[in-house]
Amino acid sequence: HRNSNKEAWSKLAHELRRRGENVVIVRDTAKASEQFEDFVTMASAATDLKTRASLYELAKCNLFAANGPWYLALFGARPWLMFNAVSPDDHFDANKPDMWKDFHGIAAGEQFPWSRPDQRIIWKGDDYEVMINAWDELNINGGIPVAAE
Repeated sequence: HRNSNKEAWSKLAHELRRRGENVVIVRDTAKASEQFEDFVTMASAATDLKTRASLYELAKCNLFAANGPWYLALFGARPWLMFNAVSPDDHFDANKPDMWKDFHGIAAGEQFPWSRPDQRIIWKGDDYEVMINAWDELNINGGIPVAAE
């Protein structure tokens, strides 16, 4: 049940590309060399931590489901959106609200105090409408800066 909503991510990637964005997919390490549709898939970022961190710092914006690699962006300088629905009934402890308060120091719905307005946890699942609305909201309220040339 922890897998990403691949259909929603695919739809989002297609929409962002249609809008002129360059979309790069970093697959799970176990699927690093597998292509994701017709998008650029950077296998080296899935298997090498320095490459992944470098890619994150060059990106216009990084988008995540709740996962370990997101923590690199959490402490990085680039914009990011991380989609995570939490529930006390979730089978996975890391998706329970108490875990966020006890182990991260923030309650569900809050943001880390060092996170900028363009670095947000979206406390909803990775559904297409949630993701595209968060992207649009980020662009409307201050915009997403373009990476340095």
